[in-house]
Amino acid sequence: MNAQPEQLTLPHCPVPVPPAPATIARLKVKRDPDPVDPRKEYDNLGTMVCHHKRYQLGDEVATCFDSENFNSWEELEAEIVKRQDPAAILPVFLFDHSGLSLSTGGFSCPWDSGQVGFIFVSKAKARAECDWKLITKKRREQLEGYLRNEVETYDAYLRGDCWGYVVEKAELPEHCVIRLPNANVPDPDQVDELDLDELDWQEEDSCWGFLGYEDDGELAACIKGCVGDDFTMEQVLEAVQEKR
Repeated sequence: MNAQPEQLTLPHCPVPVPPAPATIARLKVKRDPDPVDPRKEYDNLGTMVCHHKRYQLGDEVATCFDSENFNSWEELEAEIVKRQDPAAILPVFLFDHSGLSLSTGGFSCPWDSGQVGFIFVSKAKARAECDWKLITKKRREQLEGYLRNEVETYDAYLRGDCWGYVVEKAELPEHCVIRLPNANVPDPDQVDELDLDELDWQEEDSCWGFLGYEDDGELAACIKGCVGDDFTMEQVLEAVQEKR
């Protein structure tokens, strides 16, 4: 009987994986091209009743608050008090000149501004949402603060003060790469000499819907909380200050 040849077991030789290409990232802050309407998409505490001949503003409300039912803002306010028993109610004013702006405190220009409605929250809703039994003076002032914030957010939306960020990445050309045994890394000296706009940038991430930040620092802090350690605060602030 012939013996079978012995099978040889070859040692396992893993196929080497080449290092990933060297890339750099940049952050761009841009105006939101399609911002969401905070009166439609946000979970608001207040209800905003507005009447204007040319603009649809505020919330969709019951027909009992239609403008044809009232001859003055005092009549509308009385109807809101009667039907809704508000814990807090504030007037809403519109400034209409090269754009729209809203405020609960009015505007200095008497020709292009005037009252356009009210924002309020009923006692029943305030108790349910805030888990309160009593509406004290201090709590009413707190509710008024919430309502002012909602008007400020809506104002930012109307003014186009709506922003987002885009994270882009690009592969570096060969002369800008330092080749290490297990990695390819950017050569900072060569990268500094590059015209970055000539690279093939690809969008990696984005986030939109930043409304109404009073200064660049506040917006930068909010964006930094989203991008984490991928960018320094200095880089984020620079992107905010260059926003377009």
